[in-house]
Amino acid sequence: MGMVKLTDVRDYWRKCYYHTVPVAAEAMARDRFRTISWNVHMSDPDEDRVNDAKRGTSAHDRLFRLKPLMDTIRNACKAFYQPRRNIAVDERMVASPKCGFKLFVLADSSNGYTLDISVYNGNNNFLTGQGLSYDSVMSLIDKGYLGSGYHVYMDDFYTSPKLFRDLFAAKFGACGAYKDVRRGCPRSAVNALNKMSPTGTYRWKWFL
Repeated sequence: MGMVKLTDVRDYWRKCYYHTVPVAAEAMARDRFRTISWNVHMSDPDEDRVNDAKRGTSAHDRLFRLKPLMDTIRNACKAFYQPRRNIAVDERMVASPKCGFKLFVLADSSNGYTLDISVYNGNNNFLTGQGLSYDSVMSLIDKGYLGSGYHVYMDDFYTSPKLFRDLFAAKFGACGAYKDVRRGCPRSAVNALNKMSPTGTYRWKWFL
């Protein structure tokens, strides 16, 4: 159903030879599927009520009901694949009928395979005091899974001297575009580009 989109869920069980989708009908009866879909629950209802009682406070977790499923998916992504040397951190938007979800994603640069994800819920999920751009990268770098020696690529939203130094200390290389207005980034008349710089001109700086 994720690949073959039909207007109504009942259409997956149509008996017309030319319009039937045999996979769904062979897996289970339509009424059984609908009963399961109406009653499926990813988390403990008792724990849901405890979390709901915290609504309006910083302790409330808006993703609580999805956490068990998310953890299962994340663990499966790590269990069945070992990435190549170059990996990348980026954002992905997941559309839904009512709203969209922003994901921070760690992926293999060679093929786009998703290694890990974290969901942005409107606040800094990690609260280390280093900012969302720093935390979103470091939360995805799992040394227990990756080990060390990887090269992490990113865009200018994430790049900062603090992040690069901490990745280097963890034995990860890092590469990314950067904004010279970001705190800690080097700025000088020697290496700064201006509007009169010829097309194709570039400067680079090691963050160590």
